[in-house]
Amino acid sequence: MAEQRIENVINDVLKGDAKELALEFAAYLRANEIPIEDSENYWDVKYNDKTVCYIFINGSNEKPGPWTIWSDQETGTWIAWADGKKPNNCHDFSVDGDIKTIAWANANFCESCGGDCSPGKQKAILGKTFENVCSSAIAFTNPNADMVRCAEEMVRMRKTDILAGE
Repeated sequence: MAEQRIENVINDVLKGDAKELALEFAAYLRANEIPIEDSENYWDVKYNDKTVCYIFINGSNEKPGPWTIWSDQETGTWIAWADGKKPNNCHDFSVDGDIKTIAWANANFCESCGGDCSPGKQKAILGKTFENVCSSAIAFTNPNADMVRCAEEMVRMRKTDILAGE
């Protein structure tokens, strides 16, 4: 498959709600001036040359398909809240309980894939500490509407961190 726009890949391989939600997420990124470089099925989405998130789309029923949004691998506001204490570089975001619950339910635990993070590390996600977490601390696999809303919030916070030089 030649490199193409993410919207073309979404329209070609996803159906129903998955298709609509993936198109919504791509539109959210574009509306927030976060470019999506053309690719085949995996995007390292960057803002000012720093990763905001990763997206994979292949339509498969096997994980990570049919589509997944991963958090970046940086620390920043989203991942660094340990035991309710914000790091010095942390912005004062208001995150509702639903967003926290969704993020925590999608903690990305190491599956010993052979990557650099194996066997996983301790990471805090919005104030809650998890063990054996992958480099990308959160994975929204085949996300529903609430998970996409949470991913959009994650992207908003990450972009703010990047603009602040973190």
